[in-house]
This record gives sequence, structure tokens and C-alpha cells, in this order.
Amino acid sequence: MFLSAVLVSLLLLGVTCEDQSYQLIKWRLTNLEAKQFEDAVMFNNSLMDVKEYVANKTQCCMDSNTSGQQTNSNINTDNVANNFVFNDVLQQMSVIKRAFVDQKQYMKNLFEKTNLVNEQTMNENIANIREEISDSVNEQVKKFKKELEAPVKRCNEDLRDVQNENKNNHKKLMEQISDLNNAIRIIFTIQSSGSPLYCHRGSCYVFGHGATWWGAKRECKTLGGALATIDNDDENNYIVNVLKNQDASKYDCGVFLGASDLAREGTWIYESNGKNINTIYSNFKGSEPNGGKRENCLHLYAHGSWIWNDTNCNLKMGYVCEFQNPLA
Repeated sequence: MFLSAVLVSLLLLGVTCEDQSYQLIKWRLTNLEAKQFEDAVMFNNSLMDVKEYVANKTQCCMDSNTSGQQTNSNINTDNVANNFVFNDVLQQMSVIKRAFVDQKQYMKNLFEKTNLVNEQTMNENIANIREEISDSVNEQVKKFKKELEAPVKRCNEDLRDVQNENKNNHKKLMEQISDLNNAIRIIFTIQSSGSPLYCHRGSCYVFGHGATWWGAKRECKTLGGALATIDNDDENNYIVNVLKNQDASKYDCGVFLGASDLAREGTWIYESNGKNINTIYSNFKGSEPNGGKRENCLHLYAHGSWIWNDTNCNLKMGYVCEFQNPLA
């Protein structure tokens, strides 16, 4: 709106200046025409005076002939003089008339030329004004773009941050939904099996019995978990306390846990995460483990005050399945 107002103001200013120049020239031409008209009137009056003078002279000559008071020689002399004056006047009148026509044609040509020059000058001024305004507009646009570069850059960066945050939040949400679905599936599966579910901190546990280490491993996987991985004394004590409150006949030999040294003798690795028990937590006591290649699976030994022991993987006994606590 500001630039449009400037453009209109400049155009009006240019047109006003040109109009003032045009009016000045027109005024001067009008004055010249008025002067020419006055000269023509004066010329006409002079012509009338000459005609009157000639008429008087002629009348005078006629009167002289009638009275007979003048001689023929004087009459001839006066006629010659009168003819000379009259011819001289006519010649001067012709010159003045030709000069008047030339002056009028000159003024007409001047007026037309002035109009043409005035129009060309006005067009040139308008073109210059437009060019100046265009340059000014382009400069303002460049300046405006430069001023917007930093805010637009920050806006784009903020937008990318928001998009990345939304993407991360969406990923976390999907993970939580997946975990929740898994938890629901696990709980449903466990309830269908008829085994109670025990939860402590970040884990839940199901206790089963009557399976080899291999069978227990498959059963836990079917339920959506794995044979238990014990990370510390607190977790170990919680499982032992639950077992002490169970039917002793089901767990008289103890329960399988999730570690073994089947891959390498003497190196006990958890099946769930592939970690060495010595880097996490160990509750072997005394000379245990001492079964060599005959005993390669970890269990909590009921008759040994629930300490850790290595045993034969093919024995059937109780087992502990561990799941991630969906409410943790």
C-alpha cells in the first residue's frame, strides 16, 4: 500500500510539473497571438488611413480639374506622386501581410513542436519514475527477504525439532502399546494356564513344575517370558520367599533358573540376555558349582537352603519363568 501511494504521488507530481510547463507555453502562445491580433488591427487601421488619404487626394485632383485653377503639369505631378505613395503602401502592406502569415505559421509549428516535446518529456519522466520505483521496490524486497532469513531459519529448525520430537514420542508410544499388548497377552496366557502371577519391582514371575531344563525353557517362551535371570539379592530373596510358601512336594528338588554352562564348561551364561552371571550376580556357595560336564544347568536347591547349585539338565523339577512387569 505504501509503495502504491508513492507511485501515485510521483506520477501525479510528474504530471503536475508537465502540466504547469504546458500551461506556461500555452499562455505565452496566447499572448503572442493576442499581440499578432493587435498588430493586425493596427495594420488594418493604417490601411484605412492610407485609403482615406488616397481618396482625399483623388477628390482634390477632381476638384482642381473642375475649377480650372491648376495646370495640367501640376495634375500630372500629383498623380505620379499619389501613385507612387499608393504603390509603396501596397508593397509595405504585402510585406507586412507576408510577415504576419510567416509569423503565424512559425507559431503554429512552435506550438506543435512544444506539444510533442512536452509529451515525450512527460513519458520519459514517467518511465524514469517507474524505473526508480521498481528499483526501490526490488531493494525493499531484497531487504525484507534478508530480514526474514534468520526468523524463517529458526522457524524451520523449530519445526524440525517438533517433528523429531513427535516422531520420538510416536515411537515411544508405539513401543508402550506393544509392551502393553504383550503384557495383556502374557497375562491372558498365564491366566489360561492356571498358574498364579507374582510381581516384584520390574518383573513378574510364574512358577511351574515337572519339566526338564529344556522343557521349562520352552514353556516360559510359550507364555511370553524366559527362565528367570536374577540380578541381585533382593530379587533372589523374593523368589525364595515365594517358593517357601508353595507346595513343598512340587519343588522338593528346587527350581530351574535361566543360566547354564552348556556352551563352555565353567562359564555360566544367562539365556535371556547372554550375560555371564559373574558380571551380574552369583549366589553359588562353597564348592559349587562342582558337577563338571554332568551338571550344566543352574537351579535353586531346596535341600540346600535355596542356594545356587549346578544340576543335570534332564532332571524334572520346578522352574521360574520371568516376565517384564507391565505396570512397572
